[in-house]
Amino acid sequence: MLNDGFTIYSYVAIRSDEEYREGYSSKHDKLVVKLPFKEAGIDKAGVLEILDAAGLGLPKYYSWRTRSGCTFCFFQQKIEWVRLKEEHPEAFEEAKAYEKDAVEHGSPFTWSQGESLEELERPERIEQIKQDHAQRLARMRSKTLPNPLRPDSEPLDIDDLYGKAKVCLACHK
Repeated sequence: MLNDGFTIYSYVAIRSDEEYREGYSSKHDKLVVKLPFKEAGIDKAGVLEILDAAGLGLPKYYSWRTRSGCTFCFFQQKIEWVRLKEEHPEAFEEAKAYEKDAVEHGSPFTWSQGESLEELERPERIEQIKQDHAQRLARMRSKTLPNPLRPDSEPLDIDDLYGKAKVCLACHK
């Protein structure tokens, strides 16, 4: 469509509170990248408010992962790889296959820094990752001051645990 002279607008859901390198820009003058949340100063709380007001809420996958976009994201936490294995074993196996193919072609590529998914999926390693995550949750809960506007049953946000999500420049999420 670009070659036919159409102007294409790409709306990327980067929030105003997300780390984002301003270096991403279109290489084509008819492809216009828009960051409406960032431009309007809408942060994570604002996005959640918009979703709730529209009757949508968060998509179900946020119960086990921190962002949408790529199923195989370099920015996923190790607990998210464990959850991918548990929630979508076929996708986890596909990610492992990409690693195996890369190794067979001489690349040291792994999705998760410091270990392959094959190493990560060992039962003892999964248990360690789950324990580490539980300990991090407990530490954060012990440091969190009571907030009457936040129900006690509401889980800590993963951004609270691991810091604000980095934005993947490949998928812009």
